[in-house]
Amino acid sequence: MSVFPRVKDLSEQESYHIVSQLDTSETIGLVSGGYLSKSPACVGAIGAIERLGFEGICFADGPSGYTRSDGTFVRTYGPPFSRRACLGCVESDWYATHETTSFANAGLDVEMPRNISSLAGLACFGDLLLEAVNNGTVSKARLIDMAETPHALLCVASRQKLSVFGTRQRSHHVDLSIRPWLPPCRLLIGKAGVAGTVLLKNWNGVLPLKKQKQFGIFGDDASYPAIGSVYLSTGKHPEDFEMGTLDIGGGKDSGIVPKHHCHNNENVTAILSAHYPGEQLGNSIVDVLWGAVEPSGRLPYSIPKKQSDYRPPLANLIEPVTSSDAWNADFDEGQMINYRHFEAEGIAPLYKFRFRLPHIKFKMGSHLGINVESRLSSFADESKGIALGGLKDL
Repeated sequence: MSVFPRVKDLSEQESYHIVSQLDTSETIGLVSGGYLSKSPACVGAIGAIERLGFEGICFADGPSGYTRSDGTFVRTYGPPFSRRACLGCVESDWYATHETTSFANAGLDVEMPRNISSLAGLACFGDLLLEAVNNGTVSKARLIDMAETPHALLCVASRQKLSVFGTRQRSHHVDLSIRPWLPPCRLLIGKAGVAGTVLLKNWNGVLPLKKQKQFGIFGDDASYPAIGSVYLSTGKHPEDFEMGTLDIGGGKDSGIVPKHHCHNNENVTAILSAHYPGEQLGNSIVDVLWGAVEPSGRLPYSIPKKQSDYRPPLANLIEPVTSSDAWNADFDEGQMINYRHFEAEGIAPLYKFRFRLPHIKFKMGSHLGINVESRLSSFADESKGIALGGLKDL
C-alpha cells in the first residue's frame, strides 16, 4: 500500500538537503532508535551524525493508542495514513513494531526506542530495514521519505523558541501543590502508606512488635539508594524488575506468588502487603510493625491459592518471544475477573476481596443482642441536599 506523498514545505526542503548527503546506513539511523551511532542520554533517541554536525534527537513522547483491530495490528494497514495524508512523523513506541517491510511501506517512519531489552527480541528496523532496502522490498525513495520527517520536525523546532518540558509544564499534569519534602506532605504521604497496608497473616499475635532492639531487613527493597532512582538495564541485569517499589515482580514469578508459599510456612509469622506506599515506605511500615497505627487497608482484589484458579491466562513478559500474538488477550471473560470469577465459580481464594486483619484482639459477649431502631429506605432522601460526590443521604 503506497503512502500519500507529502508536500515539501521549507522545513522538509531543509531536511532533504541533509538527508541527501547520507549513505544508506546513516539514513536508516534517522528512522531506527539508537542505530549504530552515539545517542543522547535518553531512552528514545535518534543517534548523532557527527560529520554533518547533527547531534541527534531526544524523544519525549507518549503512545498513540493505535493497537489492534480484530487481531490485526493497525500500523501495518496503509489506508489510515494514506487517506488522511498524514504530514507528520509516524512513530512506534516500545516493542510496537512486529515486522519490517509491511510497517515501513504502510507509513511507519520511526521505530522507537532502540532495542534496550533482550527479552523483547530484535528490533524490526535497523539491520533488518537495511536488508529490506538492499533487496528492494522497501524502496530507497520510501526510506528517504521516512528519514526526512523526523529531521523536518527538528528544523521546525530549531526556528522556534521552545523550552524544555518539565513535569509541571505538561498540559496533562495537574499541580496538586504537594511538596513531599515539606513536613505536612511527608505526614500525609505516610498516612496514605499506612492506609494502603494490609495485614494478611499475624501468627500468634507477633505483630505489633513489642520492644525488640535488634532486627534485620532483607530483600530487594532493603538497600538505600543515595542518588537518583533505582534502575538497571534488563539486558545486563535480569534482576532489574525486582528492584525498587513500583517494579517489584515484573512478571518474574514474584510479587503475589510468594504469598502462596509463605501462608502455610510456620517460619513466616506475619505477612504485610504494602502495595505502593510511596516515598514514606519506611516510616509507614515501622508505624504498623510497632503498633503506632493500625493497618487499615483492605485487599482490593482476591489472592488465589494457585495461579490456575485465575480464569484469564496471565500474560507475563518472562522470556523472549517471536510471535506477535504472545501477549494477546481476547478479554472473553467479560466482567468475571478476580473476585467475581472466584465467587461465580465457587473457588475459595487464599485471601478474599476486602480481606484484612487488625492488631486489636476482642471477644464477642455471650449475650449479644441486636435492636432495630429504624429501617433504611430503599431510596435516598433528596431533601438532605447534594454534596461533593452526590446526594448527602448516600
